[in-house]
Amino acid sequence: MIRRYFVGFASVATVAILAALTLAGTAVADERQESDVTPNAARAPEGDVAAGREVFRRQCAVCHAAEADVHKAGPSLAGVFGRRAGSTSFPRYRGLDGADFIWTASSLEAYLADPRAFIISHTEKPTTSMTFRVPDERQRRDVIAFLQTLK
Repeated sequence: MIRRYFVGFASVATVAILAALTLAGTAVADERQESDVTPNAARAPEGDVAAGREVFRRQCAVCHAAEADVHKAGPSLAGVFGRRAGSTSFPRYRGLDGADFIWTASSLEAYLADPRAFIISHTEKPTTSMTFRVPDERQRRDVIAFLQTLK
């Protein structure tokens, strides 16, 4: 009787340990796959494209166009996502002239939160013409989602 109890206990313990190791391995593999694809800063919840279009219309369209090669006070934002910063035909770049980074969700997030601080930390230029901030995190995610749709 004692032997049967011990064997049963050992079997349950073995199954529990194997299950825990399997789950831990799966979690590590899932985490590895996610971090290989997306940096930590870019894992924020996705924005709403329709809400972003409205934020763009109200706050960004005064200075930026959504159409390619249509520049206003600021450069066209068509195709901005995935593009090297400062690389359009816009003639009046200040802080982004000669920049060496790509616009990603995380770089756009940081830039829209505080353009001047972002430019100072990512270029050798101390200035930018872009002084407007998008302080609301949800609105930044929304407008970034909208910018991703512009080709």
